[in-house]
Amino acid sequence: NNSGTINAVQFDNSGTVNNNVGTLTLTQFSNVFHTSNATNSGVLNNFAGATVINRTDLTNAGTINNAGIMVNEKTLTSTGTFTGAPGSTLVNTAGAGVMFLDNLTMAGNFQNDFAVVMTSSNPLLVTPTGTLGGTGLVLGNVLMQGTMSPGDSPGTFTIGFGNYTQTATGIFLEEIAGTGL
Repeated sequence: NNSGTINAVQFDNSGTVNNNVGTLTLTQFSNVFHTSNATNSGVLNNFAGATVINRTDLTNAGTINNAGIMVNEKTLTSTGTFTGAPGSTLVNTAGAGVMFLDNLTMAGNFQNDFAVVMTSSNPLLVTPTGTLGGTGLVLGNVLMQGTMSPGDSPGTFTIGFGNYTQTATGIFLEEIAGTGL
């Protein structure tokens, strides 16, 4: 249970990590003999008010439950369960964040400013309370039950090698006016 700050160079979880109101930073360390990475085969709970920052190669074969803020600045590969609760924020940073996901259920805000690769036939699912935005790329299927908000006021969001399906609860929120209006 973390209520402070943890800076982890080597992170290997097979139990349960509860990040209550603190910050968990997974940092890459590399030298001639060793390159660090992070693995989760257990449960990583990031509660509301808490932050996880990934700055290494994070592999999830377990469960990530995000109810707070999660920032991906390097590579996140998930073959396990990955959920974003209502009110949560997931940021995939521009020029650096790459996510390889078997599944993602997002009920919060997902700001994708680089690349997400859906590695199975499962879609990136945005529930009615969720939002998908940014200037990034999703390779794979997207099932939009929430709000699609492309760009960063305004901008372009790309979905490639997959289908974008919007349900009756889905909202497409697009900014089309130029700066002169």
